[in-house]
Amino acid sequence: MKIRVLLTTILALLLFCLGGIRSGPSAGADSSNSFGFPLWKDVPGDSFAVLDKGRLHNVEWAVFASRASSRARSKNRPCITVASISEGAYSNALSCAPLAPEKGLRYPPSHPLFGENGVTAFGISFLPEVKSVEIELRDGATVKHLRKTPRLLSKAQGRKTRLKRFRFLAMAVPYDACVIGIDGFSASGEKILDFESDECRAG
Repeated sequence: MKIRVLLTTILALLLFCLGGIRSGPSAGADSSNSFGFPLWKDVPGDSFAVLDKGRLHNVEWAVFASRASSRARSKNRPCITVASISEGAYSNALSCAPLAPEKGLRYPPSHPLFGENGVTAFGISFLPEVKSVEIELRDGATVKHLRKTPRLLSKAQGRKTRLKRFRFLAMAVPYDACVIGIDGFSASGEKILDFESDECRAG
């Protein structure tokens, strides 16, 4: 009888753990990537990687990468999710797309962005060939330029997300902004990505 009760208890604990596997950071984040609020709750797919996270001006933000489906082509189409919470208000933005630049195709790089209380967080994904980028941001009437070196998805993050490794930017700036230009350069300095957006040029 005692053995039966013990086995039943162990089975119940296993079922509880399996049932909650998508409800916490253990689904894709390391234990060190804990959040006060589950910013990862709307990330698509069954596993994710935390690209970066932080707190700025009382806004908690994070950028995640995941794979939305098991289709073969989705391995090269990462989903980038940006999420934030401030004063109890949660917001997120999401984009799943091929990596830029892709030969023969012209389309905007995946760059979900979200602004909250004077803080703008965003993520941008690139092919591994893109070694440096220049981002043009509009903050009201002011245009600001950022020169950055994209990071490469780690092997551990690639295994976790089942995505082909890619380069990315994941960051936040202390002002309200939108992306109006993204230039990408190869290791030799050749411009291989030239993107302009009209989404926030008005005014």
